[in-house]
Amino acid sequence: HRLGSNHPLTAQTMYDLAGAEEFLGNFDESERLYRQALVIQQRSLGPSHPSVARSLNGLGQMLFHRTTRAQEADSLVREALALNRRAFGERHSAVSSNLGNLAVMAREKGDFDEAERLLREALAIDRALYGAEHTYVGFDLNELAGVLRLRGRPDAAIPLLREAQAQSRRLVGEDHRNTLSVTVHLGRALRESGRFTEAESLFRHALVRLEPQEAEARTLTIPAQVALGRTLTAMGRTDEALPLLERTLTLSRDEFGPEHWRTAEARLALGESLLPRREYRRAEGLL
Repeated sequence: HRLGSNHPLTAQTMYDLAGAEEFLGNFDESERLYRQALVIQQRSLGPSHPSVARSLNGLGQMLFHRTTRAQEADSLVREALALNRRAFGERHSAVSSNLGNLAVMAREKGDFDEAERLLREALAIDRALYGAEHTYVGFDLNELAGVLRLRGRPDAAIPLLREAQAQSRRLVGEDHRNTLSVTVHLGRALRESGRFTEAESLFRHALVRLEPQEAEARTLTIPAQVALGRTLTAMGRTDEALPLLERTLTLSRDEFGPEHWRTAEARLALGESLLPRREYRRAEGLL
């Protein structure tokens, strides 16, 4: 209160509180605080200040992920991007971050062309800023590969994921969750391109490495088991796929609950594995 209601530090406090309220699920209060911080920053620092851009981005992200106001969110983040470009130029981490956020929005809306364009731009900036051996670059590679897979282009995703996997091994080691997550992602892309043997090898490798991590790794172990089960089904090895997927479905129900999307994914994979065996009645109850 000593600083006054129009001081930039007051706005910073409101920005921080807005993030905390968002985390707690109080989205109306979060929006109010973000907007209040914006008004103070625009008045005290000017409409083109980087702090204004950061608050625009924060508000836009909150609206996109927590409400149904996707169009308004997109406009706010694009405004933040324009401010950061004017303030810092094209090659700056704030610009790259805004591009990545817009790419996520475009992907969620199904605009994969725009998502790919934005991610390629962010990747180029991060390579120029940090070099090849940086986690931001690895993150960009992984995100871009995901969009390419959504576009039905797994062959284009594979080299990006190989680069991300090799980089993660060098930066954090073979057993790190980040490395194993990229390994599973690479396995999925290989499976989608019909390279089942290599995909199976990668899934089994990741699962062996995840086993010592026990409960902490369930969010990655369960999807890896589902992916392995689907690969075995595609290879005609349903005798191996079925018991694996039955165990995975039970594990997912216990870990996440029967209505969780991971459980739904495991249930769908199990149903799909029953179809080649002509166990249609049982499959119908799962699909």
